[in-house]
Amino acid sequence: MAMLRAIIDIGLHSKGMTRAKALGLLDKYAWETSDLASKEVTRYQSSPGQALAYAVGQSAIVKARELFENCLGKDFSLPEFHYQILRQGELPLEYLELNIKKYIKLFVK
Repeated sequence: MAMLRAIIDIGLHSKGMTRAKALGLLDKYAWETSDLASKEVTRYQSSPGQALAYAVGQSAIVKARELFENCLGKDFSLPEFHYQILRQGELPLEYLELNIKKYIKLFVK
C-alpha cells in the first residue's frame, strides 16, 4: 500500500495524474472506494510529498525500534520506546536515531 501511495503522490504532482485516475488506482489495487479514498487523495493533492515523507519516517521508526528492541532485549518496553520517539516532537530523522542510541547507552552495559 505504501508503494501505491507513493505512486499516487508522485503522479499527482509531477506526472499529470488526475484525481479520477488516483481514485481509480486506489479502487483497483487497494479495493478502496469509500470516503477514506477520497480524503486520502485530497490529502496528497494538498501536500506534495506527504506520502513519501510518511513512508520514509515510518521506515526510520521501524529501524529505530528494531535497534531499541535488539539492544535492550528483555528490558525493552514499547511504551518507553514510544515516549523516547514522541518526546522529541518533530525532528530530523538523523536526530531520531542519535537520541535512540543515546538512550540505549544509558541502559546497556
